[in-house]
Amino acid sequence: MQPRFRAHPRSGSRAGWLTPHVRVLCGVSPFQDAASELLHPILPILLTVILGAPVAGVGAVEGAAEGVVALSKIAAGRLADRGRKRPLIALGYGLAAPGVVEPIRSSSAPAGGEGS
Repeated sequence: MQPRFRAHPRSGSRAGWLTPHVRVLCGVSPFQDAASELLHPILPILLTVILGAPVAGVGAVEGAAEGVVALSKIAAGRLADRGRKRPLIALGYGLAAPGVVEPIRSSSAPAGGEGS
């Protein structure tokens, strides 16, 4: 009886699905998820308390963000079904990283510039 998966030549593992790329994604994904989960509850507070946005405006921003996510899932799913998935994975993580870092960086910057 033949094994179901063949080992990847560079994986050093008997499991063929555990390639070096899968290992990297398994290492990066928890940190990306944690950063996103830590930022998500703070964002409405930042918008309402610090920036003075109305609660309805925060709801509109959240709704628009959910709509963009839903549409991008449809588009990315179709692209992934047609071609290689690695560029889409890199694009997704590449776009998510600045989205997590930028609100933190911008909220810690002085409001009036360096001299005020």
